Amino acid sequence: MSTDIIRVLDLRDSPWIDGPGRTILQCADMIDSSQCKIIIGAFSGKSHKEHAYLNQAIKLNLEVVPITENSSFDIGVVRQINQAIRDNSIDIIHVHDFRSNLYGLICAKAMGIPIISTCHGWISNNMKGKLYTLLDRFLLRFHNKIITVSNTMKDQLVKSKFKEDRITVINNALVVDDYIINRNNQKFRNEYFISKNKIVVANIGRLSPEKGQDIFLKSAKEILSKNNDLIFVLIGIGQEKERLTALVNQLGITDNVIFTGYREDMIDIYNSVDLVVQSSSTEGMPNVILESLLMGIPVIATDVGGTSQIVQHRVNGFLIDAQDISALNRAMSEFVDNRDEFINMGLAGREHIINNFNQDSRVDKLYTVYKSLIS
Repeated sequence: MSTDIIRVLDLRDSPWIDGPGRTILQCADMIDSSQCKIIIGAFSGKSHKEHAYLNQAIKLNLEVVPITENSSFDIGVVRQINQAIRDNSIDIIHVHDFRSNLYGLICAKAMGIPIISTCHGWISNNMKGKLYTLLDRFLLRFHNKIITVSNTMKDQLVKSKFKEDRITVINNALVVDDYIINRNNQKFRNEYFISKNKIVVANIGRLSPEKGQDIFLKSAKEILSKNNDLIFVLIGIGQEKERLTALVNQLGITDNVIFTGYREDMIDIYNSVDLVVQSSSTEGMPNVILESLLMGIPVIATDVGGTSQIVQHRVNGFLIDAQDISALNRAMSEFVDNRDEFINMGLAGREHIINNFNQDSRVDKLYTVYKSLIS
């Protein structure tokens, strides 16, 4: 163990700069380097050039450890992680998903150092997902500390007989100064030739069954039957792209729906959007809702996971039950008819995020957890 600065190897499976990815990199960048150093590790193939997450870490001048793998479960990964622990005098391993939990736990026990896991949410769309979730929760029982991103997730673990004193809630948060409102920024609208009189409604996140984009599109069909001045935008990539594209064709709304794929210019997009809809059936602590409200964008969101810790119904946003297409239809119709009310809720949401979900506070809490593990 190092005697002065706490050195953390943060391991993650995903190559994308999604909500959890941004949070990890921001914390690594902002934490007091005289007290703690977070080294970014991630699994990738033989070439790391197209790894967006590692490339962003390098841009931030963070230390990076690419973990090369030849298959989903490559024993060579264990050797590489152990070598990284020795080379960097690592004190703590911090993991975030099933495979990093598995490899991190093996290496932490072998090297005699503590391991901590942040639970961002569990996805169980199929038998493989359900199996991974069960195995992940089993592995968590051997971790020294667990962080959840919402109170709801902590309650789920406590109900599953996890000891409450091993779980710390650290909500997702944002670097407020990174989110600049500029409604004159119309780059995104101009890219897709969307006129100023069109209302742009966005669904942001991976295209995956738990995100409920099918419900979003079916509701779009209902709203467009009354008002054709709306454009519905799906921002993200994923396994559902083909099925959702077919659904758009089936519904006959191709002229009013845009699939953008993966985007890194989210500030430009937020400045062009009028409403963000979260239609998920499960969430941890949705960064999309945090970001939308910080940009003053009205939100309609399903009341799942930690969403209700962010959104107070009709105060700074609009909450609906998951998988309730009738409720989503009513909420979007109300938005179209009462734009000013929703705009005011978005502005109230911005103040709420600034006051309660600032990344500075999250970094302080994270360092406190690290320090408690070392001591």
